[in-house]
Amino acid sequence: MKIVKNYTRKPETKQKTDQTQKCPLCKQNISINEWSEHLKVELLDPKWREIKQEMLERKMEISLAPSEDVMLYLNNFSRYRPDLFGDAQDEVIYC
Repeated sequence: MKIVKNYTRKPETKQKTDQTQKCPLCKQNISINEWSEHLKVELLDPKWREIKQEMLERKMEISLAPSEDVMLYLNNFSRYRPDLFGDAQDEVIYC
């Protein structure tokens, strides 16, 4: 390992901005360099977008708990941890 004193960073070179083109299928801007690969993937399975959208919707449904459940879990948790949430008597004293 070399330790260099008074090191200064080299200035970053500006990268060329790639030209992009909007894909008619997915409506995203795709670099021209990646255009052929992108179209190949898009045209492999035309139902891919629908399947992907369905999977995202299922994931959202599974990951979200109803608000009633969250309140119930917090209520049960507060019974076991009065040091965090306080007690009903503490609420009366402070109010």
